[in-house]
Formats: sequence, structure tokens, C-alpha cells
Amino acid sequence: SLIQDFPVLENSPAAERVAKKYIEEKIIPPNAFNDALHLAITVVNKKDILLSWDFAHLVNSKVERKVNAYNLISGYSRIRIVSPDGLMKEGG
Repeated sequence: SLIQDFPVLENSPAAERVAKKYIEEKIIPPNAFNDALHLAITVVNKKDILLSWDFAHLVNSKVERKVNAYNLISGYSRIRIVSPDGLMKEGG
């Protein structure tokens, strides 16, 4: 199956720290720690795209800009945050 080809990304102390910073910096709301952690795990594992259906906390240009600004000053790479539909519309 297609999903078997994707590695499972693990949580780590570094991802926990980044998730907390996303909340401290008011990038992700305090009541959405799991969303911040999902994003941080992706960033810490050096992936360049996060697919999500979470339009409230993750999939919007304002959040993506703030995340990438924080990532830049913190030594992490830029990340794209898009919905699966959005990725397909861009040509996959």
C-alpha cells in the first residue's frame, strides 16, 4: 500500500521544545498543543511539507508565514503547510 512507503516520524525532546515555542510565540493557540507538536515533529525531522486538514490552526498562509519566520531565526528550514486537496491542485 502507498502508506507503507512513508516513514512514521517520532516525537522527540527537540520537537516538544519547538511546539512549545510555536505556542509561546503565539503562532499556534495554547489549546492546540497537539497541532503545534504535529507541526514541530515535521519540522524537526526536516520534512519540507506538512499535509493537514486542520484549517483552523495549521493550513493557512498567516500561520505558514509565522512558522517560517520562527524557523528561519531558529535554524530550521522552511515548511509548506497545505491540505491534501491543495497539494493535488498544485500538481502533487
